[in-house]
Amino acid sequence: CASTHFLVCIEPDTYNLVITFHSIKKNYAITEILEIKNISLSYHYLKRIAMKHGFVRVGAGIPEIRVADTQYNVEEIEKLILKAQAQGIEILVTPELGLTGYTCQDLFFQQTLLEEAEVALMKLMDFTRSMDMIIVVGMPLACNTGLANCAVVLQKGKIQGVVAKTYLPNHKECAEKRWFTSIHDFKETKLWLCGDLVEITQYRIFNTPSCSFAIEIGQDLTAPVPPSSQL
Repeated sequence: CASTHFLVCIEPDTYNLVITFHSIKKNYAITEILEIKNISLSYHYLKRIAMKHGFVRVGAGIPEIRVADTQYNVEEIEKLILKAQAQGIEILVTPELGLTGYTCQDLFFQQTLLEEAEVALMKLMDFTRSMDMIIVVGMPLACNTGLANCAVVLQKGKIQGVVAKTYLPNHKECAEKRWFTSIHDFKETKLWLCGDLVEITQYRIFNTPSCSFAIEIGQDLTAPVPPSSQL
């Protein structure tokens, strides 16, 4: 009725359904707590309702990072994936160059670091083999004679695509032109990654049953003519 407000929410720790009835005229509130017995069904129900109205649950995951320690970094990303899965996240985005750390500087020239980043990616692919969630991870990739700052899209343990950064900042700690090459300047954009021949793209639309999305990395988003303008 017009004199009563209803507030419905789910407690994050207990997953209880909390319904609060607030009377405007009499200025009191009654709270009723209903325990949800099946958490997975409740998430499934909420996801179905969200998709019905055109919503997709997207998560931004910020793991703890150690510079050039790919083993530690991938383990931290795996922890975030488990948390995201428990929260019903459908698309999880992790930081730029998250597998190696952004501030590796001249360590990006080391072949050992690039190989360890690929091993970490393979570990992540194996970890997500049974998951429907889409995970976007950042890593450096050597292609032809240059190094690309890339975002790799994973789902069900497979590489769905690779997008490289176009506009590279070149100031202070963001001297990316020293280490990376813009996707504009690559003549050959295909490479072998984790046993698959993949193509690095400047822009691409990824289609899923619930949505379509594209990726822009760092400064690409704020460029006067961003890569997304070509989509």
